[in-house]
Amino acid sequence: MVTLLPKKGDHGPMAQRPISLLPMVYRLWAAARAGMLKEWFAATGHESAWGQGLGKGADTAAWMGAVQAELAKAKGEAAYGAFIDCEKCYDHVRLGDLEFEGSAQGLGRLVRLAARQYRGTRYVRWAGAIGRGVGPTRGIPAGCPLANGMLHLYLLRAMRRTQEEAAPAKLRTYVDDWRLFVSGARKRAAGQIVKGLRAAMEAMEGSHMVVSRSKTVMLAAGMAQRASL
Repeated sequence: MVTLLPKKGDHGPMAQRPISLLPMVYRLWAAARAGMLKEWFAATGHESAWGQGLGKGADTAAWMGAVQAELAKAKGEAAYGAFIDCEKCYDHVRLGDLEFEGSAQGLGRLVRLAARQYRGTRYVRWAGAIGRGVGPTRGIPAGCPLANGMLHLYLLRAMRRTQEEAAPAKLRTYVDDWRLFVSGARKRAAGQIVKGLRAAMEAMEGSHMVVSRSKTVMLAAGMAQRASL
């Protein structure tokens, strides 16, 4: 069952947040096996990733970003950041591709079982009405205890590609919120952050994500840096 909740007071059809109510049996199974995904994350997950384990929360990630900016300022360097956000990221995960990535990382059985649950017939409930059942081919239900780890697994190739092509910009990821940071000589660093943003957007879109044009931004530390950007 999928319940639609309005986002930011907008009740339009495209402004709804889908909340999937998965069967309790599956939720217990997924919670019991979450440790397997966390072990893989700790051993193989991308170095840019936050949001898993102690000391990896959103608040710490924000403070570490602030430290990067302060260090750049102390060195007399220009600093730039790019923040990339996706629209309804979980809904765009292709389940066939997710299973492929699971097999490639030695998690085939775990991911296949989860993906089969994700493919279960969904019924959308809105304003008291229930629609006809739909058999989805994409989408990780946000109510799944494995959702964050599955998304990281799905986007692992995109993270690797971004870090390689965006260098020397440094990538930090938190679920689907990605941040790039670069510091150095003003004009050169401005060019590098633009290059990094382009690489990140292309990598995400190559994974069938939809990059938000309204929430994705670049920031510069100071008016002179902004002019160069």
